[in-house]
Amino acid sequence: MSLREFIQKYYIDPIIYDTGYNPVNTVTWGIVLVICIVGIFKLMRSMKVEIDKRFIFAVSPFIFIGSTLRVFEDMEVFSPPWKYFFITPQIYFVVFGVTLLSLFIGLLLERAGIMTYESFTWLVALPWGIGNTVYILWGKEIAIWVPFTIIGMGVSITFVVWAIAMLLGAYSYTDDLNLVILLTHMMDASSTYVGVDLLGYVEKHVVPSYLTELFGTSGIMIFAKLIVILLILKLIDSYLLLEGKEVHEVVPKTPSEKDLTQFAYLLKFAILTLGAAPAIRNTLRMTIGV
Repeated sequence: MSLREFIQKYYIDPIIYDTGYNPVNTVTWGIVLVICIVGIFKLMRSMKVEIDKRFIFAVSPFIFIGSTLRVFEDMEVFSPPWKYFFITPQIYFVVFGVTLLSLFIGLLLERAGIMTYESFTWLVALPWGIGNTVYILWGKEIAIWVPFTIIGMGVSITFVVWAIAMLLGAYSYTDDLNLVILLTHMMDASSTYVGVDLLGYVEKHVVPSYLTELFGTSGIMIFAKLIVILLILKLIDSYLLLEGKEVHEVVPKTPSEKDLTQFAYLLKFAILTLGAAPAIRNTLRMTIGV
């Protein structure tokens, strides 16, 4: 196989035909994600932006924008070649560009004393997201049980984890951001179960597809993601956020500690995005049956 045929088979065809992932492009996009996280971290430092919960709150609504645009592609709103920009992973770069522009304008407005930058980003994203959602749902036959089931499963699992964490004194799992991250991933896993097991959709990711075939149900993803996310959050809190007696109340004393703290929050935002984006997209598209 020539290099051109290799690229065509493993990278271009999955995008053109939206056939999903294979082991080659999965590893590649994983490496690209790591590089992008490091690049974004350096970019935010150069822009003198503190990466904290406020930052995550400011940019998180654009996750919803990206998910609704991805549903537009599922609905075949876009035609080639434009549709290829709204398929994963290209859509992440499109949304990143919009988010960065909004963040930059918001920072200028904040430094001019007009409004906070998170006020501007929400001012841009909220009506946009509502408009996209109305367009997706308008005039469609809606299966209302789908969002109720997915959200209900996600909330229930998250509540159980919170209750157990409170009983055991594992307070890092009661942190609001950690709970939101866990909720999004439990909704993502629940949407996979509803889609594959109950509605006949096909899993396009390599590892979930393998586990589903191995165990005979996509419900295994709920348990798999629960274990993985809890472990990752624990590692981030313990080794990057320098977890102490007062969880997440970290006052950086040195530049290196401050960098670690900010990088930890950027990692959490990336993990939040990887859970929330497919959860929202899956829920919306299954609600209207596309």
